Amino acid sequence: MSSKISLYLTMVFSSISIFIIENPVYQHSKIYDSFNKPSRDYPYYDSWKKFHLLQMLFLVMFSLIRYTFVKNKYNEGNRHLQLCLLIGIISSFIGDVINSEIINLSFIIKPQVLLSAIPFSITHICYAYVISMICFSKSENQRKIEIIDLLKKIHRLCLLLVPVIAISLWYYYVYSNSNSATSSLLLFISFGYSFLVTILFIATLLLFLCSYVIEKNSIYFDFILFLGGSLFLYSDCMISVSLFSGIYTSISHLQLIWVTYYASQIILCPFLLLCYFTSSATE
Repeated sequence: MSSKISLYLTMVFSSISIFIIENPVYQHSKIYDSFNKPSRDYPYYDSWKKFHLLQMLFLVMFSLIRYTFVKNKYNEGNRHLQLCLLIGIISSFIGDVINSEIINLSFIIKPQVLLSAIPFSITHICYAYVISMICFSKSENQRKIEIIDLLKKIHRLCLLLVPVIAISLWYYYVYSNSNSATSSLLLFISFGYSFLVTILFIATLLLFLCSYVIEKNSIYFDFILFLGGSLFLYSDCMISVSLFSGIYTSISHLQLIWVTYYASQIILCPFLLLCYFTSSATE
């Protein structure tokens, strides 16, 4: 119940944020002029960044407490999967610290955001691994030949979609917005990262499709996970546009990016922990 409440609150907050940013009345107000200044000119920009780090720290602490103190017969055999989720959310927090530039690491590489590709890559790998293992555990017990054949087709389709979606997203959001001044290193890193983002998205899609074929009782939870993977993909795409083209750098658009990113983190870690590693999820 608590996971559903958290999800609903996040969706309401996301919807309100999108409505406010796109609302014509708001766009002609003084508030809009203030919020659509370049982010670094916004008077509370530093406080805004620290507040978001506190939000992520809350998710990290929740996941850590959940992993450490909640042990029962329903989740004891999946401790390694829960550990992967914990590593994923901690890595995301490290990436957020790097992107906030509270700690100056530009002497290592410029722009500093390139360093965050490492912890965020770990996050995508951990989340995709956990979701894939859940999907495989649902598939391995099937005995009906027609369902097995259908699942194989779904798996093949999803594997084919990975390079198609990854390369398309990279070309549209990164390469088409780059210029002669864009470093080849940045293009190379973003190309590899686009595959990791896509793999996580496809893993959530695969889980949803498998649940639709195999067991209808968990399709609600798996659709929510698919929504989380989609939100993570969307926020990364918007960050790419902001990084390579210079647009979407106002405080309002960065807030929209953060809302979608934070909502995806709630779904892919705490929500997943609560829904798949408790008695109600496994019974």
